[in-house]
Amino acid sequence: MKLVFLFCFIFSICFSQNHTIDSLEKRLLTQQPDTNKINTLQELCKRHLFSDSKKALIYGNQALNLSEKLDFKRGIAKALHNIGIVYYNTGNFDSALIYFSSSVKVKQFIGDKKGMASSYNNIGAIYDYKGDYNKAITHYISSLKINEELHNDEGALSAANNIGNVLSQQHNAKDAAKYYRISLNYSKKASSNKGMADAYLNIGNVKFDINSLDSAMFYYNLAKPLYMNEGDQERIGTLYNSYGIWYQKANQLDSSFHYFQKAKDLYTLVDSKLGLTEVYKHIGDIYLNKGDVKNAEVYFTNGLNFAKQLDLKDFEAGYYENLAKLYFKKGDFAKAYNYHVLFYDVKDSLITKESLKQMADMNVKYETEKKEQEINLLNIDKKLQDAHLKKQRLMVIISVVGLLVAILLSVFIWRSLNTTSKQKTIIEEQKKLVEEKTVMLEEKNKGIIDSINYAKRIQVALLKEEEYVSSHLPEHFILYKAKDIVSGDFYWVFEKNDYLYLAVADCTGHGVPGAFMSMLGIAFLNEILANSEFLTPAAILDLLREKIVKELGQKGKEFETKDGMDISLICYHIKTKQLQWAGANNSLYILKGEHLREIKPNKHHIGYSSNMVPFTNHLVTIDDGDVIYLFTDGYADQFGGPKGKKFKYSQFKELLVSVASQPMDIQKELLNKEFEFWKSHHEQTDDVCVIGLRV
Repeated sequence: MKLVFLFCFIFSICFSQNHTIDSLEKRLLTQQPDTNKINTLQELCKRHLFSDSKKALIYGNQALNLSEKLDFKRGIAKALHNIGIVYYNTGNFDSALIYFSSSVKVKQFIGDKKGMASSYNNIGAIYDYKGDYNKAITHYISSLKINEELHNDEGALSAANNIGNVLSQQHNAKDAAKYYRISLNYSKKASSNKGMADAYLNIGNVKFDINSLDSAMFYYNLAKPLYMNEGDQERIGTLYNSYGIWYQKANQLDSSFHYFQKAKDLYTLVDSKLGLTEVYKHIGDIYLNKGDVKNAEVYFTNGLNFAKQLDLKDFEAGYYENLAKLYFKKGDFAKAYNYHVLFYDVKDSLITKESLKQMADMNVKYETEKKEQEINLLNIDKKLQDAHLKKQRLMVIISVVGLLVAILLSVFIWRSLNTTSKQKTIIEEQKKLVEEKTVMLEEKNKGIIDSINYAKRIQVALLKEEEYVSSHLPEHFILYKAKDIVSGDFYWVFEKNDYLYLAVADCTGHGVPGAFMSMLGIAFLNEILANSEFLTPAAILDLLREKIVKELGQKGKEFETKDGMDISLICYHIKTKQLQWAGANNSLYILKGEHLREIKPNKHHIGYSSNMVPFTNHLVTIDDGDVIYLFTDGYADQFGGPKGKKFKYSQFKELLVSVASQPMDIQKELLNKEFEFWKSHHEQTDDVCVIGLRV
């Protein structure tokens, strides 16, 4: 699976972004051969790096020549670095390595530590592609140490990510994930959406490699909106490539082929030979599995050419192996044998005696199979003649039996006609009666649905629209998804004397029964707070339980209904920002940075129980920037994913941690997208309500 390598691009921004390429070129014509002209050349090189490598190389060399003429060391270092990037982008890794190494020496001389860290990281990436992992990780670690010393988050996130890549390629999933998370932390510090997206994608690839498919897709989906916002076509192509591999493993070949084609188109657009090297192999695999040998051969051949150009030995070996399978399928055993030899040449450098014996045995097998085919051809005519004689005898027997059956059938039909005539009259009468009852049933169903829709309007009126919940409520979101027309989940907000009360509740059942209970709960909560100056959340839950038990006549008798609700209730003082909380079966989550704290609820619901002890009131210390989550069990209990299992609270917590740094409206969007993706074609299990607040 293709990992995302992070390259470091170090530039001095000499001009405002308002300067176009045309204006820079005009400026260049009037400038004297001094450091200002060098800066203009560097800027023009930068502007063409990803659009026109030839022009970038011309301006880079001009900057280098003028810097050397003026003995401008800093200009020399930057020009060497930029030319290295040009060669890297065009797949000329050997030349890129020479220029980056030269740039490091100049940067050491002038004491440019930040520039050294950048070059070390890029040199490591080149060794990484060449498969020299020891040299790669040595340079990455050097880059990481310098960036941490300089508190350069951008450089540190890149180096940490690339260390993770090396460890991942060595199948050290645990340590790879550790460095990807380090990269994610630095990305958040640097507010780098691209860095966060790369970290999410690489963590997803690690999860995929250890066969944790659900987690892999979860991280891919976190990366997708960030990539889309950045508009980096090559990165989006890499994400689509990972989607394709995921669906291929899930045996959903149409979806897999769709994403590989999208990845190919984007790699072609940005001329990424590295990306095309991998995706051509996957597309060829799918064609080969479908039996389309012609298209498979085209992709394998083109991909092999790219692998040779870039000196990517692992990919080269993989293509030789696939071409061997392809020619074996075509029956061209000589070519299949030759490609197997090339595969072992590249993979193991030296073909062992055992390997030679295996290939010799395979060749003997090919020849044996060919001879068996010839023998089979000689016997075909005799088998066809025998089959023809058997077929003639069978036709005679079938004709005789068919005639006897036709006679018996005629007698049976004649006798049945009289009975059918009588039965037809009875059936018509029954049909008419069924139609009358169907019309009556449809009218009743329409009346019931109309009543439920009316109940929905009442419930919606009781639930405030999110934008009108409270003018004093901190930045927040409300994710509310009813399973049926009406819902058993509800949220409730009440303001009084600078106190803001907010609750999320899950009533017994869903649909109409749950909706009636939710409306009852909202009415009781409004009544309790209307008659009191101040009550703690625990006191409110005690009073709410008393009212529910009394109004529903619950006495704990056998076969008595267990109606009630689970609830999470906070009280927030608008001026002092003091927070109090109590819960019945529903926890409270508080996120401080990346640390999630869970406050456990009382383990009894709002309703009758044999041991109705008072609810516990919690005083909660919160700081600016903390995020608070109230929720029902609907999100965590949703069935879905490839195996049709519950989402579960552990994954729900991990999801909240990953999105907590985003604005609240983006959090809501990400939570909703993940829920719908997990649910997929499964029916929604329960009502869902999640509220997040950033204090």
